[in-house]
Amino acid sequence: MKQTEWYVIVNPQAGSLDDVGALQKELEGLGSYQMAETLNPGDGERAAREAVQGGIRKIVSVGGDGTLNEVVNGISDHLDEVTLGIVPLGTGNDFARALGIEPGYEHAGQFLLEGATRRVDLIRLRNRDLTRLFVNTSAGGFTTIVTEKLTPESKDWLGALAFYVAGARALPELTEYRMTMKFDQKEPMEVAAYNLVVSNGPTIAGGIPVAPAAELDDGLMDILVIPAISVAKLALILPSILAGRHVGNPDLILQRARTFRVSSSPNFGLNTDGEVIGEAPALYDVLPQALTVITHRAAGGTGENKFV
Repeated sequence: MKQTEWYVIVNPQAGSLDDVGALQKELEGLGSYQMAETLNPGDGERAAREAVQGGIRKIVSVGGDGTLNEVVNGISDHLDEVTLGIVPLGTGNDFARALGIEPGYEHAGQFLLEGATRRVDLIRLRNRDLTRLFVNTSAGGFTTIVTEKLTPESKDWLGALAFYVAGARALPELTEYRMTMKFDQKEPMEVAAYNLVVSNGPTIAGGIPVAPAAELDDGLMDILVIPAISVAKLALILPSILAGRHVGNPDLILQRARTFRVSSSPNFGLNTDGEVIGEAPALYDVLPQALTVITHRAAGGTGENKFV
């Protein structure tokens, strides 16, 4: 691979990308860069891995949270050496939202060159079959069924509203899971539940504030579990979650932890950053400030900018 300073990985199917040529024009200021387009699942991860193995240390993810997840896993063996740029063009863009990065590719080159850097946490998921890093959220139970109902066509047509439509389609498949959970060194907890969300960032599915107090660099994950409650009570709780007013609700389980174990009967699927990847049981742990990302420079600021 010819040595260049930047390697740009683009998902041409991302919802907000209508002209790759226009994106390339915005990136001209980077000078020396290579671009790879993803055509199939896994392409982003492979491209990122090949780039860092070839010596490139500035990697840019252009697309949504799924593309970003692939890129982060592709650079996982070189996290201490790589700086990651994000051009959010997907349906959800929740991790970019947490960083204060607006969607779109206008002035992308200028942003990548002039932005500050910030170190943020990653969360690692391990189950029987794989190890997977994620930047924003992992969910199990009902949310995974919703994810499976999403189609590229619905996301292109409806944007973030597609998540709500998929949720309505998944309601007939609402299942009660007997979960066994362990938060850090606390005693295990057993609960009948519909869903869980493990969060690094505060929002999921295009802005739903499931973990409104979550911070990207505090070394903790925020865990929300929705117990198997009555449909009437669930109908009251869901709007509060959509509005981020559910913290403190005694009908919900909300925990912060550095490590989290979960198993279930029956078993349930898991996703990371919106992509279905496997099943429970799973072990989650935080990798504190493991990733360096480019974000906005504070007015008058220089160097690393922790708060955006």
